[in-house]
Amino acid sequence: MPKKKHRRGTQRSASRKPPSPGEQHRRRERDLQALLAQFAMWRRESVPQEQADDEAAHVEPLLRLKDEQLESPDPSFWTEQLIEVLLTQVVPRKVIQPREMAMAQAPALGQFFAFLESRGRWHRDGLEVGRARRVLEGLEFRALEAADDPTARSFSGNLMTYASTLGVGLEASEQFEAFVQWYNTALTDAERHEISDTGRLTSPSTTFDPAEWPGAAAPAPSGGSAFFSDAPGPGASSAADAHADAPPWPWFLPDRSEMEQPLLTLAQAEEEPRAIAAEHAEVPLVQRAAQLLEFVGAERAATVTGALKLVDVRDLIEEWGLDLGPATLTSMWQVDEITGPWIALLAGGWIEIAGAKVRSADEAPAPYVPASEDAESFRLFARATMMMLLISISQEDPEENGLRGGEDTMAALLFAAGPAGLTLPEPFSDLSEVLTPSPASGNRPALEKARRLWRAQSDLARLAAFGLLWHDQEAADGSRRFHGNHATLAALISAVDILREAPR
Repeated sequence: MPKKKHRRGTQRSASRKPPSPGEQHRRRERDLQALLAQFAMWRRESVPQEQADDEAAHVEPLLRLKDEQLESPDPSFWTEQLIEVLLTQVVPRKVIQPREMAMAQAPALGQFFAFLESRGRWHRDGLEVGRARRVLEGLEFRALEAADDPTARSFSGNLMTYASTLGVGLEASEQFEAFVQWYNTALTDAERHEISDTGRLTSPSTTFDPAEWPGAAAPAPSGGSAFFSDAPGPGASSAADAHADAPPWPWFLPDRSEMEQPLLTLAQAEEEPRAIAAEHAEVPLVQRAAQLLEFVGAERAATVTGALKLVDVRDLIEEWGLDLGPATLTSMWQVDEITGPWIALLAGGWIEIAGAKVRSADEAPAPYVPASEDAESFRLFARATMMMLLISISQEDPEENGLRGGEDTMAALLFAAGPAGLTLPEPFSDLSEVLTPSPASGNRPALEKARRLWRAQSDLARLAAFGLLWHDQEAADGSRRFHGNHATLAALISAVDILREAPR
């Protein structure tokens, strides 16, 4: 009797694992680049190559924002709401760009729609393509108006917006320093007010030429490290040369010696198990993490960005009584109160994402137990949750959920995480000091001081929104106070100890 043949190909196919989120991202990136290349080639049949490539360059960020901010990754699927929210809300909020670029986006997207239709790739479940192009045409003025609206931008935002219209690279510090020098010394008060209020200048008395205004920028504090190096003071021995590249101690923080008392009170607090467990239970991040675990339950649907679906996000917003203000909800990542515990739970292994689902993990290093059932187990869960958030964001890129201030932020946290807290001044309280160059060198040390403060303050504000800290209402002088309790200070110290041992 002949032997039965094995269908090896079928067996391999059946056992093949689904692509990981990273592989899915790489596939989408390859598909997007291929689609944009095809669009550019199609446009070259009717317009010059430079125009065709420019249109593809305008469309690319729109497709990325549609995917990342509106959870709509399919470039061929469009609805009236998607088009309107993308051009009038997402782009103005996320992109600083010259006026001419904002004007070119809607027409370029219209040509992309025509390309999809001509190739039979327009999604049949979306808006009819002719209607979609008419919606675009009707939104051109509103999109430009939204991009020009200065009311949603700060002084520095309007300053950077105008700098970008002059071709100044916002990441090229020397160029931006030259621009600030020109702004400060070549313009009239009325012209400076026009830029800071509107992000535009209709008729400058002196045009900006970078060659005439050489700028010199001080280096930004390094990021990625989770703790502040002990920078030696004047006259330190050569044994401290290994720390020569460390930035100086942040000017806006108390002296390091003032940390002794909070550490002493923390040691005393941890001798009272019930009291310290109660402080862990007070931390909003811990409360929300426990609620989020219960909400996820056995399984929930997840998006391609590894977030909860909008319908679930809205349920949590209502359940937790959150106020998003006038912003239109497009993604879970907009809601810091959910994002903070979500990051912690993922990093700590309490929840896991598989394909399009998020589920509670079968095993976790410090499983959640209500404090009423076991105070010590609850304390371990709460401490681990706070630590995992701090460790995760300390190792992330600043453009994602990482710390913008690096060592400055971690140093600030040593004070802010305790019950006494930390009060930070307003970064731009004295613009004349910030923008005035030093007579000796021509540099602007005050501008770099303000930048360091702003980065650290921005990080602390986000950690407060995540629920790790408390953020008092802004004072009349623009200063802001952040504080934690003994539980948050203990979690920070534990996280720093772990990060010190981590390979860099």
